Amino acid sequence: VRWHPYFLNPSAPKEGVVKKVHYREKFGPQSERIKARMAKVFRGHGLDYDVDGLTGNTLDNHRLITFAGHQGYDKQNALVEELHLGYFTQGKYIGDKCSFCDHSPTMGVSCLFELEKYSDHIVRSILCDDSSDRSMEKTSSVAANPLRSLQELFRQLTKSM
Repeated sequence: VRWHPYFLNPSAPKEGVVKKVHYREKFGPQSERIKARMAKVFRGHGLDYDVDGLTGNTLDNHRLITFAGHQGYDKQNALVEELHLGYFTQGKYIGDKCSFCDHSPTMGVSCLFELEKYSDHIVRSILCDDSSDRSMEKTSSVAANPLRSLQELFRQLTKSM
């Protein structure tokens, strides 16, 4: 699996907002039903779904995921799994640069140094990658996370035939 960046909420503030409040504003009365369903799914995997903490701008998160992909997709997948577990089960804010240091062992690098070193290149590739159909601009209609592109799957299948 290769992870591609996209914004669910491009106008989200960098400082973050309370998840519970954001979900209530975004989903209205359905938010409680969604939360109950998510909790049930997570319990089925032996995990506790957590809506505590903040949600917000994910650009730095995508920079880190993109950088991890440059190190190898195995590292990228391990990192994304850690980030998702932190966000969905531990109330960690995915926009907090300090929490990225927790994931350095996964990537095998000193992430803050490396991330800052390559930040301009990574941001450009995230926002403007016209070589694929996955640039941030082209995925503005994405409504949930994670997203799996059927077009991408089809291309992979037809290449192997």
